[in-house]
Amino acid sequence: MALEQFFLAVLLVLVGYISLCFLRRKSVNKPYKGPVNYPIVGCALQFFQNRHRFLQWFTETVEKTPTNTFKAKRPGGVKDIVTANPANVEHMLKTNFEDYPKGQRFTTILHDFLGRGIFNVDGDLWKMQRKTASYEFNTKSLRSFMVKTVQWEIQNRLFPVLTNASKSGRFYSAVPFWWRVKRMLNISSEKRLREAIKLVDKFAMDVVSSRRKEISVSVGGPEREDLLSRFMAALSNNRDELGIDDQSESEKQSSGTMDMFLKEMVVSFLLAGRDTTSAALTWFFWVLSSHQREEEAIHNEILQILANRSQPPTAELEGISFSFEELKDMQYLHAALCESMRLYPPVPVDTKLATKDDVLPDGTCVEKGMNLNYCSYAMGRMENIWGSDCLQFKPERWLKEGEFVGDNPYKFPVFNAGPRLCLGKEMAFIQMKSIVASVIHGFSLNVEDRIKCPDYVVSLTMRMKGGLSATVRCR
Repeated sequence: MALEQFFLAVLLVLVGYISLCFLRRKSVNKPYKGPVNYPIVGCALQFFQNRHRFLQWFTETVEKTPTNTFKAKRPGGVKDIVTANPANVEHMLKTNFEDYPKGQRFTTILHDFLGRGIFNVDGDLWKMQRKTASYEFNTKSLRSFMVKTVQWEIQNRLFPVLTNASKSGRFYSAVPFWWRVKRMLNISSEKRLREAIKLVDKFAMDVVSSRRKEISVSVGGPEREDLLSRFMAALSNNRDELGIDDQSESEKQSSGTMDMFLKEMVVSFLLAGRDTTSAALTWFFWVLSSHQREEEAIHNEILQILANRSQPPTAELEGISFSFEELKDMQYLHAALCESMRLYPPVPVDTKLATKDDVLPDGTCVEKGMNLNYCSYAMGRMENIWGSDCLQFKPERWLKEGEFVGDNPYKFPVFNAGPRLCLGKEMAFIQMKSIVASVIHGFSLNVEDRIKCPDYVVSLTMRMKGGLSATVRCR
């Protein structure tokens, strides 16, 4: 009996050993599909280990998968798909656009700040705001206003700051659900956020109230055609269909429902025009600091444009202004900005919610309720998308015979793509090109550490941690 038990034990050990070898060999031959998802905690451990290099971890992970896509589970039953596959991005943002909205998770987190503004809603509310805004963004009057405003800001605010900095020799630029606990206790970052939101809300509400007073005074006069006035008219005509009265009693008591909704729109457009361009420019100047040849090419392009003027500028230290036509002629600068944003996109990750079961073009099965994340940061570093020189800063990849040539927006979704393509894309380039051209023509920036890549802070935008430290000198 004892002998039989001994042989049985030996047999079980052999079977176990053979099974282990088989499974090990199978796992070696099996394509990598992403991080290991353990019971209950999912891949939370990997998330935690890489919390300080989140985007690099995304990049390394998708790069190892055959389709540049992986699935992940987090505590609480949250299921994610992360992709850097252009075909999948086009599927979400264009082909099956209606099946991949922002989703409740995204809108709930940002509701306190963005409310029902264009970046935080889907459906009819989004369509109304998009339609109203798209008309205004396509007018020459707004483009002209943008150019003049940027020129004024550069000459009267940016240049005095940089000039003073050049004299002083130093210049500094400016686990899921945990945030709910901090909000409930009103502590830490949630307390600071609440205080900041109050300031922004007050500013936006003052703008709305001021415009409403102006309109009431000028009744019977010519209609105003600015963006806010258009929104006011559109909301008055469609408030019942859009369900704008669906607000809490406290909101109705503190202010009119209509003004509250307009305030949320104002905040959304303020956010779109401020945080993204400032983040993009910070990374651009850091990248340019270690690429002298490219900086000289931009400077030479600017000098050539100025040389083509009938009257060359005289008071250069007061700041150089460029017309829309001159900015449009800055082909190399446009390419350099796109190349910088390819490597350091202002919005590194965007999220959509699957409203039904689906299959992505790369064969990935999608379950209803899953979060789909496309990582622009990782896409800019994929060799199979951009070639073997994908990690190099190379503006020439955007040029053909000296002219800028745009690429597939689904492999470069920095300005989103499909129906949600950024309305302010042209405005953003006007701002960035005006600032870069003026700064490079008037100053030389000596960045303190141009070798080591700065750390970043990921929120909605990819901000440089601590800002960009540099010494400013007049050219």
